[in-house]
Amino acid sequence: MKTALICGVSGQDGAYLAQLLLNKGYIVCGTSRDAEMSSFKNLVRLGIRDNVKLESMAITDFRSVVQLLTKFSRMKFTIWLGRVQLDCLLNNL
Repeated sequence: MKTALICGVSGQDGAYLAQLLLNKGYIVCGTSRDAEMSSFKNLVRLGIRDNVKLESMAITDFRSVVQLLTKFSRMKFTIWLGRVQLDCLLNNL
């Protein structure tokens, strides 16, 4: 099963992308600057909040990004950044 990592899943575009990918059978992991405090109202409104695995990550903080990618190492996933799709296979970080 394919896994997608959506940076900025709490926004409008990220939430709709998460919904689309869930409907296509993806496992969806989403990032937000503060996943502990965010309400994720867009995900709640679409009824998909419980189907998205949420993680904290600041896209501008290198350490934050590396920690998240290390957590998902050895997993093939697709990263969605705006309109760009990157297929990644992380073996050793």
